[in-house]
Amino acid sequence: MAAPHVHVDVDALADADADADSGGHGHSHGHSHGHSHGHGHSHGGHGHSHGHGECGHDHGHSHGSQFQFQPRAQDGAHGPPPAPAKELTPLEELFYCAKTANLERFRALVEQMPELAQQRDPMGHTLAHWMAQRGSAELLEFAHSVKVPMNLPSEDSVKLHPIHWACSTGNLVSLKTFVKLGVDVNTADALKQRTPLLIAAQNGFPLLVMYLIKNGADITLVDADEDSAIHWAAYKGATEIVSVFQYLGLSSDDPDRYGQTPLHLAAMRGELPTVQYLVEELDSDLNAQDAQGRTPLELARLKGYKRVVNYLARQMFRNRWNVFSWWEASRGPYFYTLANIFLANLLYMFVLVPAMPDMRYVCVPHMMWNVTTWVFFYFTVRTSPGDVTEDSVYAQEYAAVTEAMISADNDDGGQLRLERPLCHSCHVQRPLRAKHCRVCKTCIDQFDHHCPFVDNCVGRNNHVYFLAFVGFLTFDIMGLEYVFYLYWHYIGFSYWVLACMVYFGVMFLPVAQLFGFHVYLTAKNLTTNEVMNSHRYQHMRTAQGAFQNPFDKGVLWNCAERCLPSYIWNENDQNDHAATMRKRVTTSQGEYLQVSGSNSDTTSPV
Repeated sequence: MAAPHVHVDVDALADADADADSGGHGHSHGHSHGHSHGHGHSHGGHGHSHGHGECGHDHGHSHGSQFQFQPRAQDGAHGPPPAPAKELTPLEELFYCAKTANLERFRALVEQMPELAQQRDPMGHTLAHWMAQRGSAELLEFAHSVKVPMNLPSEDSVKLHPIHWACSTGNLVSLKTFVKLGVDVNTADALKQRTPLLIAAQNGFPLLVMYLIKNGADITLVDADEDSAIHWAAYKGATEIVSVFQYLGLSSDDPDRYGQTPLHLAAMRGELPTVQYLVEELDSDLNAQDAQGRTPLELARLKGYKRVVNYLARQMFRNRWNVFSWWEASRGPYFYTLANIFLANLLYMFVLVPAMPDMRYVCVPHMMWNVTTWVFFYFTVRTSPGDVTEDSVYAQEYAAVTEAMISADNDDGGQLRLERPLCHSCHVQRPLRAKHCRVCKTCIDQFDHHCPFVDNCVGRNNHVYFLAFVGFLTFDIMGLEYVFYLYWHYIGFSYWVLACMVYFGVMFLPVAQLFGFHVYLTAKNLTTNEVMNSHRYQHMRTAQGAFQNPFDKGVLWNCAERCLPSYIWNENDQNDHAATMRKRVTTSQGEYLQVSGSNSDTTSPV
């Protein structure tokens, strides 16, 4: 079982129990029994357990090096602690000013007693430790000017530095100030070798991760348990951070000291979206075993995460027993389509038409229709569906947005409401309706779905060709069935003719259904992805959770936008209309889009 949360009472440090320092720091490598002999003011937080739980106990290694500050519930995440109930000594008051970011009183106290600037609290923390959590750049810079140590470790059992505290609370301002003041971004604690990057990843702060990487953080460093940043991001369920490290080339299959891969850690925490991303996007090994011989599925089952168990079991079953798995993973459907084209046309030209010379008034028009069908098929296959990465504007926007966020001069950098989502895999700021396709491994504008039968995504640029292909194919099959009917009456009964009629009749049903569905989508200006995954998009839901279509402009304009986007529709008009709808959603629901690296497509829910 995961180690419990360790709450920090930021206002009772002077009264802390001296006996609290009796054990580890919220996690241990020894044999634990469902509890943690933690430090009373620990920032140890969520250690991830590598043990085999029985009867509610954890008999294995709990090597959780996660550092997570958790203020008291009544204080709020960023609110100041309440006023002390007793009269404070000058040192206690100075630490209280550090916790509350009271620069004026802090300045006055230091001017009166400058020797206090280098003192520690009763548990071995410096003033910079507490400033790192809520402090402003101005406070930290003043503290540095009066010789407050900026990079000394705490003298408790945790041994963390102030920059680690800043990364654990997501304080980008403090982090930037520490770097500005010369603190090494690769500073590691003496106990667990945790770097700021590892702590930012394990606490799920993508902006801090990007800032640290930009400023020289070494992504290859691991902690004492050989967990990398991608291990901790997976454990946290921070899929967007996993995608950042994947883009930078960090392996998602390397085991840690306990033989566990990022997939093991995501599974044992029940982080289904991250599990799906690792399996479907990064092809993580489902059968990888840790040091105790357990697979990700077994860890998820041990922890009781039924959704993860069901997903992993389904994936393992398909990979192991499904005889069609090779078909789905290959270009089989595409070659199947090509084979049908070739064989059907051979049959038509060398068997059906020669046998019915007086029926050419039927066969020739149908042959023309058939040729048109496959012309649209060709254009569907060969036309780029709208690869967002082909337009450098989106990459420039990504760079500008991420730079603006990590360069923000306030604490709100990580809370920005993005006009459009970011993709850390492609390094672009996607158009609103774009999606990252796990098969093509790129972002597609107006992503509808990835169609294996055309070996291509269906998106903004080739949707009209796909719609025409499916429509013509529907009536092409109907015409072919009629030609077989004529042949039957012209030549007589034959088993092979009956077999062909049954075969194409069975094929007709899903093709006709697909055509009808896409006609409906076109009339409504929706995509398959938006219909299937509307629950994941806040701009597709009202404040009450009901479905809404922010792109519906009436049937005429809807069809024009979906079928003729490059001729009569201006993308800015589309984005303005969508932005109007998003503002309504934002007003009632708060942030409508978050920084995300792996929003799922129709075939890969994340």
